[in-house]
Amino acid sequence: MIFKKLLKGEILEFDIFSLIKKNKTSLIYLIFLRIYHLLYKKFQRLLLKPKQRRIFQKIEKFIFTNKNKNSNQTNKDIIKKNSELKKNNFIFFEEIFEKNEIKNLQVKFKNEKNLIDVYTDNKNFSCQKRPISARMGYIPTEHIFNDEIVLKAANNKNLVSLLDNYFNCKYSLDWAWAWWSFESKEKDHGPQNFHRDYESLNFIKVFVYLTDVINNDDGCHEFVLSSSYINQFYKRKRFDQNYIKNKFKNNLIKIFGKAGTTFIVDTYGIHRGVKPKAKDRLVLSLLYSVFPSNRSPKIPPLNFSELNNKNLYKKNKYLNRLFINFDR
Repeated sequence: MIFKKLLKGEILEFDIFSLIKKNKTSLIYLIFLRIYHLLYKKFQRLLLKPKQRRIFQKIEKFIFTNKNKNSNQTNKDIIKKNSELKKNNFIFFEEIFEKNEIKNLQVKFKNEKNLIDVYTDNKNFSCQKRPISARMGYIPTEHIFNDEIVLKAANNKNLVSLLDNYFNCKYSLDWAWAWWSFESKEKDHGPQNFHRDYESLNFIKVFVYLTDVINNDDGCHEFVLSSSYINQFYKRKRFDQNYIKNKFKNNLIKIFGKAGTTFIVDTYGIHRGVKPKAKDRLVLSLLYSVFPSNRSPKIPPLNFSELNNKNLYKKNKYLNRLFINFDR
């Protein structure tokens, strides 16, 4: 039981013991690796102030310098977007899914029968038969990757080019979330309140709306521009909405868009997901990190030999290393 707790992820981990048997990986090695990650994560989570974090971000990037960096020139549009992302901690990006892929994901996640509301005790329910008290429904991460739609999008050529330019060192696909926010008129709860994320020191999140988010009733993402650099409101807590809105009214943006709309955010900045009031909202988020967060898979759950887009993944081998076992 203690091993299971130690190897468990923060939302729902892959079946770690099945993967150990499948990949013939040492349990002792995994426990050692897990403890190492936990200690590092504990250390970086003590660095709450932006000024402190920026110092250690630079150190971490130096340690993970990519000595085999691709020498191809980055196009001017990517350089411009990267500059905007670093300045504002936010940019809109081109859609990384085809229209038919969006529809496939909508159907797939609508029919998911193992939703989890991580902020209540509700689990193993569906959208059609959800408990009254369920406010959100997270799709188990292993179900997100049981086909290649999301993995292929995570390797989008232009997205990878931007991330290469943004991190300027080695980084990996770390984790993925997909969740329903159910329409409600109840009090805001969990991440519907303003907060910061402390996934790791150097990380970025890519968000994709999988349902239309056109107006306030649809529950948009709100973000305070350039707030990763604000040396206040850095405690791990939910912040008072009215105070944040009044304090940052000139920099607070609401992000709207049709299904497929993609945007990139440094969510160490102050943000929240507004509660939908008219209809349920579905969102996908991809986490990329320099050093693996506590959420990342303990063993790569996907075998390279079983995947279709081999050239794409092999080209981005380090990026995919946490999710793909390239030896199998």
